[in-house]
Amino acid sequence: MDKDDVIKKQLLFILRGGNAHVPIKRAVNNFPIEHINEKIPNISYTPWQLVEHLRIAQEDIIRFIKDPEYKSPEWPNGYWPKPDEIADEKKWKKSVDEFFAGLDEMEKFVKDNSIDLYAPLPHADQYTIFREVLVLADHNAYHIGQLMLFKKMLS
Repeated sequence: MDKDDVIKKQLLFILRGGNAHVPIKRAVNNFPIEHINEKIPNISYTPWQLVEHLRIAQEDIIRFIKDPEYKSPEWPNGYWPKPDEIADEKKWKKSVDEFFAGLDEMEKFVKDNSIDLYAPLPHADQYTIFREVLVLADHNAYHIGQLMLFKKMLS
């Protein structure tokens, strides 16, 4: 196996979680729906708001890669739902499904052999897809750990 194949395999693995990180599906599967809008003391967001934040941040990265004209949301408010926004089971499922669809899209970048993961993005030459995959994986791992704490504390 050549080095690029090894790197791609590891990038795909880290995007879904595993080894040192909780797999993403484990964090969201069977999350108690009755607790998706609850806050833990001293935490300013709910489990659903956290999942929605993951989805929004991931969408931002994907759109940044694909569209040279794309403008990111205002930081930090544009990356979170409104503080008083709540979800029902349908909205939770939509956030989760859209998050996983975005994750699939990120994986396509990695799997596409016609894409040079290390080439500077044409519209942002200090960034590469390789970097964006690592940023996404790191961001997701951080917040998935938080989601697991929510799950344990609220179940």
